[in-house]
Amino acid sequence: MDLESIYDQQTVELMRRTLARHDSFVDVGCHEGRFMEEALAIAPRGRHFGFEPLPDYASKLRKRYAGHPKVTICEAALSDVEGQAKFVYNRDIPSHSGLRERTYPLPDARRETITVRTLRLDDVIGHLAVAMLKIDVEGAELLVMRGATRTIAEHKPVIVFEFGLGAADHYGHGPRDVFAFLADHGMGVFTLDAMLANQAPLTLPEFETQYFTPKNYYFGARSHTPRQATPWGVGRASLRGRAAALIKLVASRTFLRRVAPSR
Repeated sequence: MDLESIYDQQTVELMRRTLARHDSFVDVGCHEGRFMEEALAIAPRGRHFGFEPLPDYASKLRKRYAGHPKVTICEAALSDVEGQAKFVYNRDIPSHSGLRERTYPLPDARRETITVRTLRLDDVIGHLAVAMLKIDVEGAELLVMRGATRTIAEHKPVIVFEFGLGAADHYGHGPRDVFAFLADHGMGVFTLDAMLANQAPLTLPEFETQYFTPKNYYFGARSHTPRQATPWGVGRASLRGRAAALIKLVASRTFLRRVAPSR
C-alpha cells in the first residue's frame, strides 16, 4: 500500500475516534469529497464545510451535496487574508495544485494559472465549534491555520495536515513556524501513527527530522490535554455517552430519594 493510502486510512480512523454524531468537520482541500462522505457517516448531525478552489471539482461537490442541509461547499482557497489570488492549476495532477508553484513529481506536468477567491476560515464559520480540521493545500497549511486562529484557540480541534518539503518551503515556511504556531495554542504535533497509538507529541527537533529527512509529510495536532483525563483511544462519542449515562444515574437516584417513603 502506498503512503498516501496509509495516510488516508489513518485520517479516517482519527475521524472515527474524534467525531461524535453532532460534531462538525472542516475539509480544506476537499477535492473529490472522500472525507466529507466519512464525516457524514460518522457525524450525520454535525455541520460540515468543504473548501475547494478548483472550479471543476468545486462544481461537482456542489452538485453532489446540493440537497444536503448539513454540508456547505465553498469554491475558495483558504488563507490568512480574504480577497483574490493567483492559483497554479496542475492539469496532470490536480491534487498538486496550489497558491504557488511547488516541486512536482512530474516536472513537465501541464500547469496553468487561474484566479481564485481566498477566504479566512474564521470569517466563514464564525464561532462554530469545529471538532476536526483536515488541511491538504500543497504548502499553504500555515496560511490556513493563521486564518483559523480564533477557531483553533476557542475549540482546539484535532487537526490533520499535510506538511512536506517541496511544498511548504515554497511559501517560506518550515517546521519551526508550524510548531511554534500550534504550541502557542496549546497544541502538540504528532505523526499520525503516534497520535493513533496515544504516544507523546514530537519535540521540535523530532518534527524537523520528520520534515527534512523526509520520513513523513502528514501530521496531526491536538490539545495538550492530560491523557489520564481524556484517553485518546476512547473517543469523544464514548466519553459523552458515559457522561450522559452518569447524569441519568445520578438523576434517577435523586428521584428515588425524593419519592421513597420516610422511615
